[in-house]
Amino acid sequence: MPTYKDHYVAFMDLLGFKEMIKDRSCDDIVSIFNEIRNKYIITCDADESKSPLVCSEEINIKVMSDSICIYIRADLENALPTLLGLCSYFLVRMLRFSPPVLVRGGIAQGNIYSDGDVIFGDGLIRAYLLESKNAEVPRIIVTKDLLDKYSNCSSDTKTYMQSLLATDFDFFLYINCWPMFCMWDRKNGGVDRLYEYIESILNTTGDNSLRKKFTYLKQKILPYYNPEDNNA
Repeated sequence: MPTYKDHYVAFMDLLGFKEMIKDRSCDDIVSIFNEIRNKYIITCDADESKSPLVCSEEINIKVMSDSICIYIRADLENALPTLLGLCSYFLVRMLRFSPPVLVRGGIAQGNIYSDGDVIFGDGLIRAYLLESKNAEVPRIIVTKDLLDKYSNCSSDTKTYMQSLLATDFDFFLYINCWPMFCMWDRKNGGVDRLYEYIESILNTTGDNSLRKKFTYLKQKILPYYNPEDNNA
């Protein structure tokens, strides 16, 4: 008998997808979705002998054109930390494309039913509404109450989640992927390329919606941007 199950759900939207279809080759777009379809195993520490937070078989990913849904059963140990880690890594991978793929999303908890191509439920609606009504700019947001059930978790898990989250301008928690992105991409010039791309958009557009998105991105990357690093 079909039943709902409690899940943590991330609903994400690829921004500018219509323009992406016009401007990018089919092969380029397929490469983006190949990144999405990979199921990454995230760990709380660098010791590879330790078990993953949630095994990859328990991670569900659905792609619906420019919308991506990742969901994990809430009764699995460390389901939320795993989902946060997946989303952070996904954001970094999207930023590393040239030009970058911008992502807006929301993470919520609630009941969903999923069977093959069919998925519906309150959890999906909550995550969608966070993305569409509240996120506004390229970020993935989380409400603080979602973390309450992890108040008694291990110190390693707490530290891991704290490393992935920060409080934003409107007091939503958001997935702060910027330290990870800048640590990985500083040496190969990825930070400079992204900064220059952001500047090129801000210097050439009067579109208020675009300016809002890219002003937000500039504010996030600016603390990590130091052109003198290239001459070190």
